[in-house]
Amino acid sequence: MTQKILAAHAGLESVQAGQLILADLDLVLGNDITSPVAIKEFAKLGKSSVFDRNKVTMIMDHFAPNKDIKAAEQCRLCRDFCMDTNITHFYDVGEMGIEHALIPEKGLASAGDLIIGADSHTCTYGALGAFSTGVGSTDMACGMAVGKAWFKVPSAIKVELTGSLRKYVTGKDVILHLIGMIGVDGALYKSLEFTGSGLASLQRTVFSMWMTLLLITSELTAALNLVCSKLMPTRIMTAPLLSTSLRSSLRSHFLICPKTHVLSDKLTI
Repeated sequence: MTQKILAAHAGLESVQAGQLILADLDLVLGNDITSPVAIKEFAKLGKSSVFDRNKVTMIMDHFAPNKDIKAAEQCRLCRDFCMDTNITHFYDVGEMGIEHALIPEKGLASAGDLIIGADSHTCTYGALGAFSTGVGSTDMACGMAVGKAWFKVPSAIKVELTGSLRKYVTGKDVILHLIGMIGVDGALYKSLEFTGSGLASLQRTVFSMWMTLLLITSELTAALNLVCSKLMPTRIMTAPLLSTSLRSSLRSHFLICPKTHVLSDKLTI
């Protein structure tokens, strides 16, 4: 799945693990901590506008409402930049929230998208079937300027979940167990692709479990993660928190998993 998404965005028929590619971006994300650095780097590029005002988003997440003058200055820099470049998706006090919950709620991420964000937990949107990964602020700046980013295609770890969740067990428990199995660097620059019959157990609960499970994969040093179902027929997620536009565009392969494999290695929980 990872390689298919990257190949499609690089305009190639296929890609291989380790290959260096330049790919088109569907969304570039920043918050009130990482965006100011990106904005300053963006200015050095001599650009006056972003590549697509609808594909760049900044969310005042960490320190809004502002806790002190420095935090206020950070947010003001983001606010001024978004006004100057006419960015559509800028979320300030009154509209903002936890960025990785807000992006799905606003319908800004969907299956098959390629997303970069100047935040390590950007991999959360793998729960929607997207390729999403965290980058540095300088990469964010270049992404805003040209709408492209270079990637080294990661090898993939297939995590096959089997069985069902016991009472009081959640998606967070599943991912913490996985971290215990392979270690905090067990997925260093690899993608995690979740599949297996156990996916149905999470699917019957709440979508937030998916989000939590995928968000915490960043603690495995994973480049990104995806939820897929062995390329089974398309299933449309109808969780109430998703917007109508997002639900209608979800063309992903959703299900859940506790067993582990590496598409090049193989891991079973």
